[in-house]
Amino acid sequence: MRFAHCLRILGLLSLLLPLHLLAQRGRTDSIFTQVELRIDTASFSLDEDLITINGRDYLRFEYTEEAVVAELLLFPYSPYSVKSLKLLSSPDFETYDSLIQVGRSYFRSRIRLNRLSNATSLQIPVQMVRFNGDTTNTVISLFHTADTEVTVPPGNNTLYIGEEVILPLETTLPRNVRPQPTWRRLPSAAYRITVQDQRPQLHLIPLQYGTQRLELPVETLRPRVDPTTGRLEYQTTITPFTIQVKKGAVQFLSLNRDQVYLPRDQRYVEVDVRFPRQFSLSLGKPYRLERSAEGVRPLVGGLMVREMQSGDQMLATLRLYDYHRRSEGPLYLKSQEDVIFLTNLDILPPPAAHQVEIRRGGGEWTTELTLKPGDEFDLRIKGESLGQARFSLKGLEEVGDPVIKDEEQILTWSGLKIPFDVTSKELVLMQNEEQTPFRIPIREYQRPRTLDFVMVRLGQDSATLNTVPSTVYIPPQENDFFISFRRDSIDKGEALYGLQYLNIIFEVWDKENRRLQERKVHPVVICPGKSSSRHSAYDRSSCFDGVISINDLLDEPLYDLPGWAQVRITIEHQQDKYEEQGRKAPFTLVMKKKIELGLEFSTPTGVLMNRFGSGQNETLNTLNFTALMQFGLYQDRAINRLYPIQLGVGVMAVDVFPFNGDADRDIVLGSFLTFYPINSKQRWNVPLYLGGGYMLGGKTGFFFLGPGLSIRL
Repeated sequence: MRFAHCLRILGLLSLLLPLHLLAQRGRTDSIFTQVELRIDTASFSLDEDLITINGRDYLRFEYTEEAVVAELLLFPYSPYSVKSLKLLSSPDFETYDSLIQVGRSYFRSRIRLNRLSNATSLQIPVQMVRFNGDTTNTVISLFHTADTEVTVPPGNNTLYIGEEVILPLETTLPRNVRPQPTWRRLPSAAYRITVQDQRPQLHLIPLQYGTQRLELPVETLRPRVDPTTGRLEYQTTITPFTIQVKKGAVQFLSLNRDQVYLPRDQRYVEVDVRFPRQFSLSLGKPYRLERSAEGVRPLVGGLMVREMQSGDQMLATLRLYDYHRRSEGPLYLKSQEDVIFLTNLDILPPPAAHQVEIRRGGGEWTTELTLKPGDEFDLRIKGESLGQARFSLKGLEEVGDPVIKDEEQILTWSGLKIPFDVTSKELVLMQNEEQTPFRIPIREYQRPRTLDFVMVRLGQDSATLNTVPSTVYIPPQENDFFISFRRDSIDKGEALYGLQYLNIIFEVWDKENRRLQERKVHPVVICPGKSSSRHSAYDRSSCFDGVISINDLLDEPLYDLPGWAQVRITIEHQQDKYEEQGRKAPFTLVMKKKIELGLEFSTPTGVLMNRFGSGQNETLNTLNFTALMQFGLYQDRAINRLYPIQLGVGVMAVDVFPFNGDADRDIVLGSFLTFYPINSKQRWNVPLYLGGGYMLGGKTGFFFLGPGLSIRL
């Protein structure tokens, strides 16, 4: 019974154990039972290489080259239910092969990972579609480590105490070595790491005599895994190497300070130094510090021992008069003209930035320190002892380490970029976590955009301003005209324009081309809409958010303006707000009129007249008078221009002044078609009449054709 009970317990554990493992794997990715990455002969999987950093799971892998091609294997839960599985695009990798299913158990693809030492994080987005229609997107987070080996190549290993030498470094991953521009002091040597032509190099100053075995720690960009503790270490060690440090002809005096500062506005400074007891130095006696062992050279400083201290140390005052770099050679401590000791230290101006320059998009360096969102730029600092301080840019993340050149007088950052969603209003140059006077303002774009974001509406018809014709004819029934703005059309993606400052000018002219009113509305400030990546950053206090109605601006509304009156509208950018030329869009609203009704007096002279019932045509040589009410139609797409033919109804006095002496005077009622060979809107004209009517005296009808001279009231 006990044996059977044990068997049941073991069976239950065999069922629970896979569930426990799945639960453990589920912390990293809920849709895969396993993720495996194969690089050359190495294999990395969630089972063995899962690490957790700040509560987030990563698949760790190790790389030995800056770019690697890896085989990616994905084992989904219930592979038979997976319809498709694909890798989504990402800048972190390149896809060599599409994901293919192997044996209904896992999916396989090849990817290429580039610039690994400079990559801070790697993610592989995956999309899974199951046969039941469910779609799941997930991300496989990778964490890459490197066991970077750094060695000093064999060569002349005989050095002299206090003298700086520069040794090349050989490494498996040169880009993974982090520059260390500041000096680090160990008991036996001081050193720092710089990069020249993308190759790291070691600056070394021996500080102790004899054979020295050096193990120098070096910082790396990507960590390594400590084989003992399993912890991530962002530091490696240069393979231990041995140097022979010889004494010079004169003993080296090792000071407790290898760097002091002498401000340029001071004649000298005094600093305290300590060094091991030297019996050849006397208390209270001054010694000279010079650059040469022979003759009298410009004085660099002086030394005077003040007291002996515990630990067999001497405390002295070091007075400094001039600048010196250790790379220029040792300093000689003299009593009278005799050299007693060699020593060396940097006497430098205090670290200070004197000038900041930027270079936009590979252009010229400039001190005009203004940037805009999305700008790519390089930044250069000119000053003194720049390598002796830590400089950073407050307001811009991940600027990396600068390049220091020209004896630490120039510091350069390359390839910087202002994000489009930046929230800072300025970049502040920081020195050792303290603000300097140098600030780089981040200003919003203020460029004149094409006026395609301006909309005009008449009745039910609307159009963008750039498509509106220069002349718009307004039908009599329309009673208003509106100007509105498509604010989401101002900023498009990375094409930023900023606030648009507009002047809108309204002029009203009558049909005789006389100006009746002028109204200027400025500035009208239109802010980009919510689709802009800079929407929340713009100052919206002066933004106009409404619609402009012309009737609200004119003395008389559109429907009260007389026929053929014109409203001339000009929409333009306010030029003083922009560095480049703004846009301008004038157009005219014309109050269209269809019919003209006017009174006309004329003196038609008959050419041909036929009195009904006479049976013959008469040629008239007489002067007649007419008073006609003329009806005319205006031409389409022409301002205040009538068709040349009009219809007139009125009264004509016939044979008022006959030329042949015979008068057959009469009064007729008639209608006439009048043809105006010249502009029919002129007050004086020479028309041609064709018409007929009824003679009141002769009580008969007639037909009439002939020219005349008319005046229109």
